[in-house]
Amino acid sequence: MNALISRWHRPSWRVLTALLAAAAIIVTGLVLRANATSTTAGHRTTAAGHRTSTAVHLAGYDTSQTANTPDNPNGPVPGMCTTRILNVRDTGESETWPSDPNWHLDAWGPVNSSNQQPFSESLTRSLTVGNTFHSTVGVDAKAVSAQVGFDVSSSDTVGTNYTISIPPNQEWRIAAGYVAHNYLYDVYRVCSAGTVKIGTGVASEYDHLVYQAYQIA
Repeated sequence: MNALISRWHRPSWRVLTALLAAAAIIVTGLVLRANATSTTAGHRTTAAGHRTSTAVHLAGYDTSQTANTPDNPNGPVPGMCTTRILNVRDTGESETWPSDPNWHLDAWGPVNSSNQQPFSESLTRSLTVGNTFHSTVGVDAKAVSAQVGFDVSSSDTVGTNYTISIPPNQEWRIAAGYVAHNYLYDVYRVCSAGTVKIGTGVASEYDHLVYQAYQIA
C-alpha cells in the first residue's frame, strides 16, 4: 500500500516538462505584449510631439506661409531679396557737346581773296540721339524706365541744319550738342530682414539739339 501511495505522489517527468513548457510560453507572450505596448506608446508620443510640415528650411528659416515662427535675426532668407529703384528726383536740364567728329564742322572763310565777303557754311548731318542711364551697380533698364517714366534705352535719328557766316581769313567751328532732362535715383537691395542702399544712378531723357559756333584760327 505504501509503495502504491509513494508511487502515486512521485512527480512524473513528462508532466513537469509539459508544465514548464506551458509556463515559458505564457511568460514569453507577456513579455512580447509588454514590449509591443511600450513601442506603440513610444511611437505615439513621438508622433504627437512632431509637427508635420512641407515647409522648406533654409539657413534656419521656415519659408512656409503659415509657419508661426519668429523672424530669424541673423539675416534674410536666401533668394528673397530684390533690387529696386527708389528716390527718383528731377535735377533739371543739361547740355552735352559730343567730341565725335560727326557732331561738328570746321571751315575757313575766304582766304587771300579779292572777294572779302563772308563765306557761308552749314552743318548738315544725321545724328543719333537717345535716352541713357548710368548706375554704380548693375540694374535692369526696364526697372529704371518704370520708375523715371520714360524708356531709358530708346534712340532716334535727327537731322541738323545750322548755317553761319565765316569772315575772311578765319577758321570757325560749328558744333552740335543736345539738351537732356536728368533724373537721379538710388538703388536699394530690399530683403525680408531690411532694406539697404547699394548704389546710385542717373537717367537722361533727350529733349532737343543745340548749336554753337566759334573761331578756332
